[in-house]
Amino acid sequence: MLGRGLEGARRATGSPLPSMGAIMKEEDMEHKHEKAGRKRRKRLTAEKKFEIFLETSKADTVIGEVLRREGIYASDLSRYRELVREGAIERLKSSVKRGQTDDERCIARLKEELRKQNEVIAQLSRERMILSKKVNGE
Repeated sequence: MLGRGLEGARRATGSPLPSMGAIMKEEDMEHKHEKAGRKRRKRLTAEKKFEIFLETSKADTVIGEVLRREGIYASDLSRYRELVREGAIERLKSSVKRGQTDDERCIARLKEELRKQNEVIAQLSRERMILSKKVNGE
């Protein structure tokens, strides 16, 4: 009987079995207490995450101290590093293929328009000079 554990155990006579509702309520209460005891994790801005990344990238920084001070885990820092790496790679890819921005296209169009207007003004000025010479009899 010693090796059987609780397999043959019986409840004491006269003690009622707990209802399923009572069991569920107890579990819910335990779950609520567990949630209440946990700390809420901080939500950091992208700028703050990047500052943490830069600080921990320095050679003389003790990473554990930064993690404790900021209240983050090593896995969080690993994720920040990966995001920075992916962002840098993506940004470098886009700068190679980068064409003109909307502003640059607008400036180029306006410069071309101004050049054409200046040509028209120069042509009209020459014609005016020719006409004034004809009228004045020169």
